Amino acid sequence: MSAAAITPFRKVDFKNIGGLPGFGREIMAGFIATLSILPSAFAYGALIFSGPLRSFLAAGIASALMTCFVSGLAISLTSRFRTAIAGPSANTAAVVAVLMASLAPTMEGLPPSQRLALAYAALFAATVSTAVALLLVGFVRAGKLGRFVPYPVLAGFMGATGWLMVIGAIRMVTNIPLELRSLPQFAQPREGLLLATLLGWTTILWVATRRLRHPLVLPAALILASLATDLALPLFGISSAEAHARGVLFSVGNAGWPGIPLLEGAYLEADWKALPPVAGAIGAVMLIAVLQTLFLASGLEIRTRTEVDLDDELRKMGWANLASAALGGFVGQVSLGATIANQSAGGTSRITGFVVSVIALLSLLGASAALNFVPTFVLGGSLLVHGLLLLREWTVATYKTLPRTEWMLVIAIIVITAWLGFVPAEFGGLLAACLLFALSVSRVGIIRAISGLDARTSSVVRPEEEMLILAKHGSSVQVVELRGFVFFGSAYHLREIVKSLVVDRPPLMLIFDFSRVVGIDSSAASAMVGISHSLSEKGIVQLVVGLSPAAMRVFRMSGGFDRNTILLADIDEALERGEKALLTAHSRDLTASHSFSDWLSFTLGSAQHAATLRPHLIGASYQAGDFICRHGDPTDDLYFIEKGRVSAILERDVSAPTRVRVFGPRTLVGEIAFVLGVPRTASLRVEEDAIVWSLERPAFEKLMRSNSTLVLSLLQDVLRLQSERLAFATRQIAALRAEL
Repeated sequence: MSAAAITPFRKVDFKNIGGLPGFGREIMAGFIATLSILPSAFAYGALIFSGPLRSFLAAGIASALMTCFVSGLAISLTSRFRTAIAGPSANTAAVVAVLMASLAPTMEGLPPSQRLALAYAALFAATVSTAVALLLVGFVRAGKLGRFVPYPVLAGFMGATGWLMVIGAIRMVTNIPLELRSLPQFAQPREGLLLATLLGWTTILWVATRRLRHPLVLPAALILASLATDLALPLFGISSAEAHARGVLFSVGNAGWPGIPLLEGAYLEADWKALPPVAGAIGAVMLIAVLQTLFLASGLEIRTRTEVDLDDELRKMGWANLASAALGGFVGQVSLGATIANQSAGGTSRITGFVVSVIALLSLLGASAALNFVPTFVLGGSLLVHGLLLLREWTVATYKTLPRTEWMLVIAIIVITAWLGFVPAEFGGLLAACLLFALSVSRVGIIRAISGLDARTSSVVRPEEEMLILAKHGSSVQVVELRGFVFFGSAYHLREIVKSLVVDRPPLMLIFDFSRVVGIDSSAASAMVGISHSLSEKGIVQLVVGLSPAAMRVFRMSGGFDRNTILLADIDEALERGEKALLTAHSRDLTASHSFSDWLSFTLGSAQHAATLRPHLIGASYQAGDFICRHGDPTDDLYFIEKGRVSAILERDVSAPTRVRVFGPRTLVGEIAFVLGVPRTASLRVEEDAIVWSLERPAFEKLMRSNSTLVLSLLQDVLRLQSERLAFATRQIAALRAEL
């Protein structure tokens, strides 16, 4: 991810270099990719083996080359990204350097052989930990979890690694840590000159890589700067030995392959008890490596338009790092810069990665002796440019894209790294990730809607007089619809809302709908239990609907609801209970007589119309479970329910039958299909023993000819009934859309 900013190469066509098609072109692309990655490998090895390990620079370079060889070979042979080039990476190398720096006090008192052994042990522990983490994440298929790390925290980590590269580059060149107490040392002639040279070369390199966006600019600049310095030193009367002694040139010494630590017995000399105190630094290496691997794989998916199994790529990278640890290398990853250089040079197959690995292996056998002729400021400048680009990308660029509070978190992580170290910044960043998550979730209200029974009804179709009571007094029963994840912060908001609902006119009943709640924590459950007991003390009936088994367990562990709280599974049942309670509370407003004849008179507008219609109705008794009609039947009857309950059922072949409406006594059923003359759109099933009267179509047509006034009254009642239901539906839709 950050490597894209470090090596912003434009597309260069190398496909016809030297007239080499096919295999020859792949070999040439491999050489070009090698020129991109090997200087970085040298720099990372020198960065890690600085300070008390400076005398073991040859071992550091060998470890970096081994990383390049092993990880590069493994990825080139197994990855779905056929042109991927792997090796040491800037971010992980910077954190590994911090790990080594944290061991510096312990190393100072050790003999040279034990100092080197401890360094190898630390590299082994960090690399194996990273490999295990990559394998674990890959095998449990949790690769997508890395995408849940808040972007400001990620930006802070990446910016912090940039700062680590900056101070690491300065320390590598001057052998002085960048600390407040050490600042006066830079005023010394030698240290001041080295620092000035480093900054000057960094400026040149920055301008060159910004102006000339070519994959060979960086290696060419390093080679030219090294040659120019080697030629200039004798002109100033400085011999090669003196340049090595003053730290102007690297002093690699015996640059041959020092061997594999596991086979050479280095681990037997290591003081492994010194590693637990730096476990935080090892964890930092692991965290950065896993996150960086995820981001690099995602970036390559986009660039190469290759869809891959992210978890499989993590496993392959894990096995590659296990092999690297066993052979004396450290953490390796896909190098986006080298991969881009490879593709720009015309590389299309795994041959290019194999070429890079072979050249890295040959370098292990002595080619790294060329580092004796490389000035320290040359590689230091390369690292410093990398670090400054990381800082620029994750501080300046994010200033334009992040809210100020989130951008300040990025800066805070970098400042904590500079002040206290990367490990405190790591824990601070993870804590900030949790806080950001909690803050983000708390901003999403858990209350989807609050509505009364005047705006939301059950599926029961009631007589007109009952509907009027629900419309008038429905606000006495409030439905609180919840959603999302309920945690302690959002539960506090819910408590305040409930307080406002009961402060002036306490409702008769509160219905809490948890159907859309995906989870709840113990703190929120305790808050809800407190709300339940408070409402019970005020005499308010409570219904809790749609709790999942997991949420129910959390509530039980938190003390459980008040014993008067009613738990239901279906919101429609809760709404029906609320309607019954409301109608009972206002029963005095209902008409005393509820006979079928009185209802017909009210429906048709006169007792005369009711008396005229009655002989044309055919009565029938039904038992619970009987079907009056089925979906798709011809609509030849209009039904008047005198007693019992009838449900409208949708029957589909692909799913279980669904109840959509319930019709109680003194209601009209099937009027729409009857008037339109279309087949039945639902089945009518009897829920309770019922008496149902039907008006057959021939009788209806006869009444139209003989008593049009009666039919007009009947149709007016149908129109009024549909208008009232439409008004209820409109209020319900408005209430559901008014999210809080």
